[in-house]
Amino acid sequence: MAGGLDALTAFLDRNNVDYRPAEAACPPEAARIARAEAALTAADDEARAELADAKIRLQDLEAASAQRREAMNDAAAESEAQARQRLYIGIAAVVAVVVLLGVVFASSVRRKVQDMRHHNISGDAVTMRPVRHSRPPAAQQFPDILLAGTDANGNEHHLKISGSALLKAKEGQVIGRSVRDSDYTLNLEYVSRRHCLLQIRDNQVYVKDLNSANGTAVNGVNLTPQKEEDEGEGEKKKSTTITPRFREAIISDGDKLRIGLLMMRVSIEKGEGG
Repeated sequence: MAGGLDALTAFLDRNNVDYRPAEAACPPEAARIARAEAALTAADDEARAELADAKIRLQDLEAASAQRREAMNDAAAESEAQARQRLYIGIAAVVAVVVLLGVVFASSVRRKVQDMRHHNISGDAVTMRPVRHSRPPAAQQFPDILLAGTDANGNEHHLKISGSALLKAKEGQVIGRSVRDSDYTLNLEYVSRRHCLLQIRDNQVYVKDLNSANGTAVNGVNLTPQKEEDEGEGEKKKSTTITPRFREAIISDGDKLRIGLLMMRVSIEKGEGG
């Protein structure tokens, strides 16, 4: 608008036309227009400033939002890493426990095998099972008992009875054919599954027949009440203490013990049993 007035003024001046400026003709109207233009300009400038401020605030909000998202992602990643670490630690602990149990079990099995090898003199004929009886006073000791004999086929059979184990077994230990039902085994067909019982009482070794099929005898005397008869041809019967009611007898060093059809010699070691 100002440019148009300038052009009109220049035209009138070139043509020598007398005129008066608009401010002089109507000064109040010109002032209002000028004030309006100034107000519009100020409002426009203010709007532009507010728009710029709004853009800056929007940028700040976007930056803050991005920072929050990044922080949340970092927290989620850290939480996942911690959970994975706890899982790995748990798995490692379980594996360690399993390995420890395996080592303990293997050690226990190895000790049992060593004990069996220690107590068995003849591996083919003798198998010893763990004793499951209460423990006697620690001060009590008893020597080991050796049983040795030869069957009809010329095969030698040996049993080594642990004196300390027999002493601990208050109910005694069983000699028989069955590995499961006997503490010491003789793998012979004429030996019953549970053939006879050994027991220590009053520092003496008792042998008791367990209703075996082929019987038990000490120094030629059967341990069956109904059949107390001599065994052995031409041999002098050794004095034997028999308790018919319980089918048992006391055995000592040098006695002859018949288990089924197998005759075995009794040897009681002089040292303390182990």
